[in-house]
Amino acid sequence: MADFGAYSASTEGLLPADIEHFGGKAANFGILRLAIADNSPIAAAFSFDLWNGFLDQTLAGGETLREAIDDRLAGQTWPPADMAALALIREMFTDPGVTGFSAELRQAVIDTLQDAQYGFDPNRKIRIRSSTNVEDGDQFTGAGLYDSFSGCLADDLDGDEAGPSHCDPTRSGERGIFRAIRKVFASFYNDNVYLERLRHGVDENQVGMGLLVHHSFPDEFELANGVATVRHYPSQQSASYQITLVTQQGATSVANAEGGSIPEEVSVSGWRSGGNFSIFPSLIRPSNLVLLGESVMSWPDEYENLTRLLAAAADAFGAITGHKLTDLEYKKVVPGGHLIVKQIRAIPQAAEQVSVLPFLINEPAEFCTFQGEWGDVFANHRLKSRWRFETKNLWLSEEYLRESFLANVQIEYAAHGQVIVYSGPPAEWPGARFVCEDQLGKNLWEFGDLYNPRAYELITGCNEVRVRTDQSPLWTISDRTLDVHVQYSDPVFWIDWQGEAATRSEEDIQLYAQPETQKGDLLQERSCAGPGDVSISTTFYWPPPPTGAVAGYTAPLIRWAETVIEGYTSEPLVLRDYYSQTYRPGHHNFSEDFLFEPRLEPGISKQSLAELRAKDIRLIYMIVGSFSGQDCIQTFGFDPDENAAGPLWMMYE
Repeated sequence: MADFGAYSASTEGLLPADIEHFGGKAANFGILRLAIADNSPIAAAFSFDLWNGFLDQTLAGGETLREAIDDRLAGQTWPPADMAALALIREMFTDPGVTGFSAELRQAVIDTLQDAQYGFDPNRKIRIRSSTNVEDGDQFTGAGLYDSFSGCLADDLDGDEAGPSHCDPTRSGERGIFRAIRKVFASFYNDNVYLERLRHGVDENQVGMGLLVHHSFPDEFELANGVATVRHYPSQQSASYQITLVTQQGATSVANAEGGSIPEEVSVSGWRSGGNFSIFPSLIRPSNLVLLGESVMSWPDEYENLTRLLAAAADAFGAITGHKLTDLEYKKVVPGGHLIVKQIRAIPQAAEQVSVLPFLINEPAEFCTFQGEWGDVFANHRLKSRWRFETKNLWLSEEYLRESFLANVQIEYAAHGQVIVYSGPPAEWPGARFVCEDQLGKNLWEFGDLYNPRAYELITGCNEVRVRTDQSPLWTISDRTLDVHVQYSDPVFWIDWQGEAATRSEEDIQLYAQPETQKGDLLQERSCAGPGDVSISTTFYWPPPPTGAVAGYTAPLIRWAETVIEGYTSEPLVLRDYYSQTYRPGHHNFSEDFLFEPRLEPGISKQSLAELRAKDIRLIYMIVGSFSGQDCIQTFGFDPDENAAGPLWMMYE
């Protein structure tokens, strides 16, 4: 904390280095005025000189306010034995009969708020926001510890203490600026913030309360409000951004939700190169205060506009401070739905990357077969499945990973032309055992009652896990990668990487957490013409592309829309189900394999199934965009044991 030599200054030109005079909130506000002046309010900052002037006033007993506070807090150590003194100190700040503002301090405040450069309307509420030099450090986060209040300058200028308030006629008493400043100053001694300073051994004489002042945004003016986390990766000519937006309708708080309200969560990926800015917002979780299918703000325009504002502010903040991870607060206000960014701060990062042993928490999760660049389309289809996992609660240490951490598993899979469900503790499944080999934890069991019996290995890992101190030490099953290896009693058919028919006895698939439908998913369309009048048209979704520096990537399928197959049956075959359609992309999606099994589609007509059986068509295989440039469609028939009319094309089960 350092003297500034004046009680106030404009936030225009303030930089984070000015925290020693004005506190972090006010000093950082200069970045917003520099980067996005049209979307941040004009504001004044009161320095620590005002705070120190208030503390140095002499009380009725002859001691200063500062001395009275020191006396009441003398001898406090961590953890404190008595917190009663804090309530008494806060009362001293807010009681006009105990403390007051000298004529000099009072005039300094009024002069600042009447300065034409700020344009403050005395009949409109002015927000008095806390701004200290003990917040947002690498070891100390002050978010939510201090308080801010609104005041009405006209109430202080009207020459009386009678209400109602000039800024809010519904208030029977006056709500003056000095009343608000007292309450903000008093929050310096809120229980939690004092406990944090005491715990960290902060010297109270080096801590001050500055003020950031701008027009208030009354609840009735707010159309939306939220908090953003921006991680940006700048380079000389370009930058990429990963942004999380947590937004709620109106003035309902996103940080202190009440009444069961759930805020909206949106993930935004952005890439800026030269004058081009590509933005991809994706809805992660909707707000429960808006209608189903709607978003808190206009989709996608306002999310894209907000992203540009946040990126500009983060760029400026990073260029000056070097921080690449920031937290910003924003509002959408009337008139016109104007977007306002009202705060920016660095998110503290741990200085030492010491590894931490995480704890696995049982949070049941749904997994499904990964239809991306892994395995092949025949394995993906043959082992197509859905899983529901429940785990034990345990440390992810070598000691506890000597046995499976799975408590209960439900698997849904396709076999014998139908979908089968099997569930229960894996330790009780047929032939169940757990082995740890080369740090691979394998949950083993057998399904011997299938036409072609299978031996399963679900690989969860048994190596001790460590995370950095800036990562979450609490894990769930969704944070793990799960692979499935299957060995068959009889070889099964597939098409190898040279496009030749082959057989094998072992296959692998990968499982990943069941993706949710979200805005920003990319609709894909593929079609292919086969022999005669045969044609296939299919539509499905990819997720939004990743952000950051990537040399291309391979998009997986996250959900199907519809496949229409014509030419094999008198009526077109329409497939929409998870099990009747399977996808596997080649590298960078240069080629794509599709496998369709109409008999697994719920509700398909008996007539269509009979027509397919008569033509010995069980599976329909399509490859699109192959390197040979040849699109093709092939069909495969039924096994002899299923009374196929044609030759044996594949051992499938």
